[in-house]
Amino acid sequence: MVRPGPNPRPWLHPPGWHQRDHARNHRASIGSFMSDLDSLLSQLFGKEDACAGENIDGTAWSRLVESDLTRVGIEDSLGGAGGDWSDAATVTIRAAQAGIAAPLTECLFIASHLAAKTGNTLPPGLVTASVAARRTSTLTKTTRGWHLTAAFEKVPWGSVCDELWALVPTTSGKVAFVRVNRKDLVATPRLSLGTEPRDDLHVDTEIGVHNVMDEDVIDEVMLLGALGRSCQLLGALRSCLRLSHEYVLVRHQFRKPLAAHQIVQHTIATIAEDAAAAESAVIAAVQQLPAPGRSPAAPAVLAIAAAKVQTSTAATKVARAAHQLHGAMGLTAEHPLHFHSTRLWSWRDEFGTEAHWSAQIADLVRTTYAGDVWAALTVLSSGAALGGLAAAATSNLSKG
Repeated sequence: MVRPGPNPRPWLHPPGWHQRDHARNHRASIGSFMSDLDSLLSQLFGKEDACAGENIDGTAWSRLVESDLTRVGIEDSLGGAGGDWSDAATVTIRAAQAGIAAPLTECLFIASHLAAKTGNTLPPGLVTASVAARRTSTLTKTTRGWHLTAAFEKVPWGSVCDELWALVPTTSGKVAFVRVNRKDLVATPRLSLGTEPRDDLHVDTEIGVHNVMDEDVIDEVMLLGALGRSCQLLGALRSCLRLSHEYVLVRHQFRKPLAAHQIVQHTIATIAEDAAAAESAVIAAVQQLPAPGRSPAAPAVLAIAAAKVQTSTAATKVARAAHQLHGAMGLTAEHPLHFHSTRLWSWRDEFGTEAHWSAQIADLVRTTYAGDVWAALTVLSSGAALGGLAAAATSNLSKG
């Protein structure tokens, strides 16, 4: 589809952006994620590690908001800044790489999809999203509309959001999409292992139901959350690689740099290999994703599941190797490594663990491809995605 109209944001989009074929450009540019947007992010974040440990109260988040980069990939008509999934992925990866704790998965992936699917405009401020469990939620019809009583567990950035976009199961087997204002939320603050807010929220208020959808939308939110976390994992993996490489070059042991020892060289090479495989898998997943609002087809589900398996596996291995190389230094408050490693441990288990997505891959291979692993593999073009999918499918199919 060719986007009509003038260039809406020249600081974000290069000349001729409004005339480009988005689908073709998406396929052509996704391979490297390097663009004018990437250069802009380098300017916003400054030198390496300058923003490490910052959250939404920091200057880096303020710059992202002022530049509309917290709304990139979302249609202008829905309150976004325009762009596509590759732009959203670039911002998410680079922010995680810079060590910034921010709700980019929730804003750029989940809220973007729900806005496009429901036609709701993104409000000013910070939006997060969650799914209410059937056992902890009640949505009842009243004379004035609807009354929602619900408990939401471990909601990312729930206590600081301006609006909660929630999916609430109904008694009819459908899912209601509701928007809850901050003033109607009662929060119990909690933190993840990566020191990000994962709050419990309670709602008991009159509310408007904006849309009623099939329950498939819950799976779509889970899927897009997994892709967003995969992007964040990739950013943290990149930083663990860079920090480890820099450290072994300057740290001396037995009168020579650590990097001169063969075992250290092998460890760095292994970290680089895992990071490269994760990047390839994430690229393949973004390539397969349809436009926001559309339900992902089987190839997209396979690619995203493989990306989450690949990045989560890499997170475990890379965090361990990086801390082995750094020793006690990597755990100190002054060193930025712990910002990335603790988030690797946290993000790998959110929106589905490695085991969960491995099982999903096996189920898809059974149901969609009649158990033909090769047919499923050839849908994807990325070698790393193929490897992650093959390992997960083969392992889980053998159990079945």
